[in-house]
Amino acid sequence: MKNLLMAVLLACCQVVAAQSIDQIVDQKVKAAEARQKAYADSLFKMVGTKPDTVKPTPDTRKNCAEIGRDPKIISISAIKSNSLSLEFDANNVFELEYDVLNSSGAQLYRGTKKPSSARVQLTYPAQPNGVYTLKIRGFSCKAPDNQKAFEIKTDQGGGTTDPGSGNGEGNNSPPPTDRKFTYQIIMGTTGSGFDPNATHGIKEGGFSPDGKYYEGWLDRIEAAKFSWGYGISGIALWVPWDTYEPTPGNYQEAGFKRVIEFCRARDLSLSVVFMRRRAQGDGFIKDSEIILGSNGTPYIEGVPGFGSVYAGYANDRINALSAGAIKSIARLMATYEKSFYITLGGGGAGEQVNYVFPGKEYREAADFSDDSQERFTRWQQARGIAKKVGRPPMIQGTWNDWPHPDFNDRDSVGIESARFTTYGLRKAFDSFAEAVRSETNKLVVAYFYSVTSNQQLRSIASPNINYIAANADGLYGSDGDGIGDQKAKFKVNALNLGTFPGKVSMAEQDVDDVTTYKENNGGKMPPYCVGGIYYDVFENTTRSLFSRGLMVMNLAMSWCVSEIKGAEPALYRLKQDFVGHEYKWPNVNTSNTVTVNVTDKYRQSIDLMEDITDVENKFVKYTDYNFFGGVSPVVGDGGGNPDPQPSKDYSPVKSYIEANLANAYNWNVVFDLRSPSGELYSFEKGGKTKDTRFKVMSHSKFTTGVIIAYLIDQGKLSLDTKVGDVIRSWDRPGRANITVRQIMGHLSGIPDNTDNEGSETLEYYVNDLVNKPGFTTPGERFIYSTSAYQVVARMAELVTGKPWKDLFKEILVDPCEMGSAAYNPGDGPIPGKPLNPLAGYGLQCSVNQWMNFIGMIRDKGMYKGRRVLSENVFNILKTKCSPGWSDWCVGVMFTGGKYISEAASGCGTTILEGKYAWAIFTDSSYDKTYWQNIEVRKMVDQTYLRQ
Repeated sequence: MKNLLMAVLLACCQVVAAQSIDQIVDQKVKAAEARQKAYADSLFKMVGTKPDTVKPTPDTRKNCAEIGRDPKIISISAIKSNSLSLEFDANNVFELEYDVLNSSGAQLYRGTKKPSSARVQLTYPAQPNGVYTLKIRGFSCKAPDNQKAFEIKTDQGGGTTDPGSGNGEGNNSPPPTDRKFTYQIIMGTTGSGFDPNATHGIKEGGFSPDGKYYEGWLDRIEAAKFSWGYGISGIALWVPWDTYEPTPGNYQEAGFKRVIEFCRARDLSLSVVFMRRRAQGDGFIKDSEIILGSNGTPYIEGVPGFGSVYAGYANDRINALSAGAIKSIARLMATYEKSFYITLGGGGAGEQVNYVFPGKEYREAADFSDDSQERFTRWQQARGIAKKVGRPPMIQGTWNDWPHPDFNDRDSVGIESARFTTYGLRKAFDSFAEAVRSETNKLVVAYFYSVTSNQQLRSIASPNINYIAANADGLYGSDGDGIGDQKAKFKVNALNLGTFPGKVSMAEQDVDDVTTYKENNGGKMPPYCVGGIYYDVFENTTRSLFSRGLMVMNLAMSWCVSEIKGAEPALYRLKQDFVGHEYKWPNVNTSNTVTVNVTDKYRQSIDLMEDITDVENKFVKYTDYNFFGGVSPVVGDGGGNPDPQPSKDYSPVKSYIEANLANAYNWNVVFDLRSPSGELYSFEKGGKTKDTRFKVMSHSKFTTGVIIAYLIDQGKLSLDTKVGDVIRSWDRPGRANITVRQIMGHLSGIPDNTDNEGSETLEYYVNDLVNKPGFTTPGERFIYSTSAYQVVARMAELVTGKPWKDLFKEILVDPCEMGSAAYNPGDGPIPGKPLNPLAGYGLQCSVNQWMNFIGMIRDKGMYKGRRVLSENVFNILKTKCSPGWSDWCVGVMFTGGKYISEAASGCGTTILEGKYAWAIFTDSSYDKTYWQNIEVRKMVDQTYLRQ
């Protein structure tokens, strides 16, 4: 029976690891012993021909055309060696399947994508320059192929990220436009520059009741016109929602079209800051939704009863309600070839941050409205972290450390409040971005934020920019407060490009940033047209930032006409050297980027960049280890938003497994599917339960791989560590130079020898294995070897000085509450020999124990709010160890964005980071369950990803 199991193991893992059945049979299937090879070959024939007893499930999907429109490619842009931006047309297609073909028509890659808008980013393995073809089709419904050619060039887009730097994670592709980018100086019409009734749609000057002339935005823009041309390259029009849509659906498009014609006639670029303000009582924002400060004051700008009001960002109703106006603006901007960026503005200060406003002799942090508190309470309950609900205790800070929730609150509700605010910022921005992109892919969708690193982050809850702005095409940071704070401008650029390499980086210079007024007047803001501007500071900072990768410098806070005219020499020189010239993408890589974990510093009110003294020459990548406590923030928030998997019907999975219970699963199976917010679906058949101990066979390689990745992260090993450098008995020709990488990728040449697996110790077995025949040249060919995992486990014992069972307990069992899970327990594959762990196939555990482990993998190292593994461990886990041969990484296969593990006992596991983890446990065999487990994987994806 032992040999039979080993044969099944050998066959199964080779089938999954290789790229095709034919390649396995023709090139890679080399068993260590003749008796295993004969049986393995028979299994491959069974799998390759799909015996009559294993019938695939009929394709019952509807035709896309029956329920909507077949997907068709509109355009392909932002092309990089490993990704592109696709704009497509379809209806009721909830998931796309796509192929990338080379110039000869051979398939290079197949993937799937769930679209959230008419524009999606598709990824594929990096390819050299050349012409390729993209094919798309419906995956959630049936549709014919639609295809379009595209060309990869090394100089297009802005793909400057070092592929090995780790900086390219997330949505870091260049902005979605195929035009050439240029350096720009843009005048922001701070407050509101839009006047639909004005001649040009831009606010004009006029005379006050006392007969004095006041300057309008039209005056300031025209003041930037000199004999040699405009000193600015464009304008950023601040458009208040209530001005653009005074009554429902009444969009002021005529006025906005006049703005476009104004810019077109002057060859100025046009950008928009959309302000989500409304007139109090106009029927859009309810009284219960008006943001409320931490001390109970409503945020009303102007005279109460007639002022401007705002709703919190987590408010789904307001997000949806504002989408119509946003779509209207985006459609119009798409008609002008020099439209540039569009961003979502918040309160009177403009940036999209948690509202902070002056109260009665104090500052107030928002939003604590009834609406927000109800959402917050339900959000906490859904996440299951806070021990109590309601309003969090507040700490009243100084001017630079404004009111914020008490992060030391023993019941943790304070921490949850900051998390909820951060989550709300992300929701509002994503809603805004989706509205824009549903109309056009020609605009840079920018995230507009304020400070980069100081104490104010505790109040405005936006340190986690890498989470909030994940779907941005560019970032606009307004940091900097006075002429002595020019370094903050460099912090902005360092953060923008370090956290989002390849995106548009923007900063701004307020009037007070280039005068000494604030320094000389106790921190007060300067009056309009204060004068005394240090133009050399403005020019030198802008010049240095352009040289460091900044694309746009915005002029903000109403530079007056005389101040703008005084800037002529500086603007002229900047135009000669930068403005209007083609933008040069900076080289952002690991050597010039510093990584900062924002979470702990944020809670302690420590400046996030305090240790980085050279922000002028360094980029900064923000990460957020455990920011949300290891539990996904995407849960029901009580505002009509369902949980991420609301009432989805997984019963077809159960029906399918029941239909194959006899012929595939040997009349016993346990299935479990869980998301970060809890169990989604599970069932048991045949007397087995989630607490039954199973022999999980090659799933053992997964936990072994995680332990090895952990030790690599700790510096105890590396993927290139040689066996002979660690195990003295292996320091001989043909053995010494085998690497950890080759063992993990099954390229080690170590024979899969079962002799003496019943040894008392792992040490004895490994020292005996080195003398066995059958070794091949390391790295020469793919030969699946379970025995090799015994070798790497012994290396782990030697570099740590601890037995394997202790390493397993310390690194995974105790942190993940895996209880009695063990390698080769006393009643295991080799009964009574628990000291030889059988690291490649000896693990035994229950479904519940296994789900704790893979749930931690799903949540990228977090288990019940505790960090078990660093994020770097996951970079190691996903390292391809046998490229060109298989998808094997470090103990697990990683393909199509998922961790996949299969086992000779018929068990299967699939994990999609941050989304779900599922396992199917059975006492069957791999050859019987192979096709069925693939079908289950498809069915879970189709249900989970369906909107």
